[in-house]
Amino acid sequence: THAWLGLLLPATPAFALQVVATLPTLATLAREVAGPHATVECLLSPRQDPHYADARPNLILTLNRADLLVVNGLELEVGWLPGLVRQARNTKIQTGTAGYFDASSLVLRLQVPGKVDRAMGDIHPGGNPHFGWDPRAAALIAVGLGKALAEHYRDDYDTLRRLLTRMETWLNA
Repeated sequence: THAWLGLLLPATPAFALQVVATLPTLATLAREVAGPHATVECLLSPRQDPHYADARPNLILTLNRADLLVVNGLELEVGWLPGLVRQARNTKIQTGTAGYFDASSLVLRLQVPGKVDRAMGDIHPGGNPHFGWDPRAAALIAVGLGKALAEHYRDDYDTLRRLLTRMETWLNA
């Protein structure tokens, strides 16, 4: 009855990837880059401190269903995420797999301490994990996310082409 609605909605792939991001900023980037080609969920609300988030059991189910896990990295989520990922028993999103996207691997690391010991208190040995506020870092992460999403669709040429065109348009805007 509403056949004209199909003209307004973007083409969607046969299946949409399930993307889970740890932080709201990363979830927003993933939504912008993926468009209709992924469903994006965020583990934390904007009001939660990513240093001290609660490892709630309901997050295990969310991680179990994920095709791609987008993490900030630099040990920002170290206090709560690793246990949840293990308990989710999802081989697709384990560290080192194509389904584990570490945003910190794409940005310049700042404030990396030369020496680390317990007397220094709570520090991040890999550098300052709060790089997400820099628009240049966000652009690098967006490009990396586009590549990671495209990798999941490489056997679906039409979706891959639409995703890459969307990413190119988004970056040139």
